[in-house]
Amino acid sequence: MQQGLISPSAQANNQLMLFARGVDKNIWVNTASVRDFSSSANPSWLRTQTWQNLHGGPFLSQPTAITWNDSTQLTVVAVGDPDHGARSQTYAIADAAWNHTWVNMGGKLTSPVALCTVRGRRVDLWAATEEKTLVAHDFWSFSSRGWWAPDLGNAWQGSANYGSDPKLAGKPGVVCRWDEFGHDIVVYGDGGKVVRHSAYSDGTGWTPMFTFDDGEMVVSSPPGFQGFQGDPVLLATGNDRLDFFGVGVDKAMYHGAWTKSGGHAALVNLGGSFQSVPGAVVTGGGSRVDVLALGIGGTLLHRTMQGGRWSSEWEDLGVFGNSAPFLFNMTTTPEVVGMFVLGTNGELNQTAWIVSMDLSWKGLKWASMGGNLTASYMKG
Repeated sequence: MQQGLISPSAQANNQLMLFARGVDKNIWVNTASVRDFSSSANPSWLRTQTWQNLHGGPFLSQPTAITWNDSTQLTVVAVGDPDHGARSQTYAIADAAWNHTWVNMGGKLTSPVALCTVRGRRVDLWAATEEKTLVAHDFWSFSSRGWWAPDLGNAWQGSANYGSDPKLAGKPGVVCRWDEFGHDIVVYGDGGKVVRHSAYSDGTGWTPMFTFDDGEMVVSSPPGFQGFQGDPVLLATGNDRLDFFGVGVDKAMYHGAWTKSGGHAALVNLGGSFQSVPGAVVTGGGSRVDVLALGIGGTLLHRTMQGGRWSSEWEDLGVFGNSAPFLFNMTTTPEVVGMFVLGTNGELNQTAWIVSMDLSWKGLKWASMGGNLTASYMKG
């Protein structure tokens, strides 16, 4: 499954910066201004610009982007070729300027980099390694001179606490919890046959690497389950809850959850037949989850969990794509969700949804942002 997440984004100063890997294997950015949502969401909700080439290639992976350092910095990271090391470039939000220098962050990586910010002042990075046995982890802070690692001797270290496995598969899924300095990491182990989860907090450190189907917290897999492909997708739907989504070898969508009090819930087969990993978003203060993925027919399929109950079936939006969709919380007043998917001709298409009780997304209108982008997730 090569159709992974496309066009990660980060918000800065009421602007939305979208990143993607071009067919030239460079990283491209489109900076868009967000229009007011006075009455309804429509295809003109973004004032887009032309795509800007950040150069620095060739790159092997799609980029990942994040805002941090008290929201004064925006950084984009991708895996370079031929060294397989992470490279980053930073945007100073107040100055509206790129530093135009790609920083080599090292590593020997075989997956795109997962990022999260820890209380806004440091960035943690995770990725799969060439050995296919460990999740590599690094963390960087910011100084007036740019990036610096607090302890360069510990850069890109692997640990059994968060991902040692003889057959690690895919990119790690990561969630950082702002309120308690906590991390959750989920990886596919044993060649994709199991879902491994570990959590970190200031008080307890890393928990053992539990699985969703054996180990100390025993949860049965669905009958006939053959394992996963692609990468795990995570959502923090509450301070003490983590939701997991993944696509099986059978191409069906699976959902699992974990809470501090109840442990790991059983994996549930949500059905469908997919060729991409899902995009997912939480709204309504955690009461609603919407999931969107590319079906094997080439169109986007949508399903909603409201108050813990799933809608009856997958809804075909009739929108063709060539990548996994990307969903994110755009604004809070009103509450708006933005969506992106790569089109069949390499263009990026976008729409928006004003959060309501309506379970259907069929009426959404999509518009093109242009571009000459690649659906290749890693290498290619």
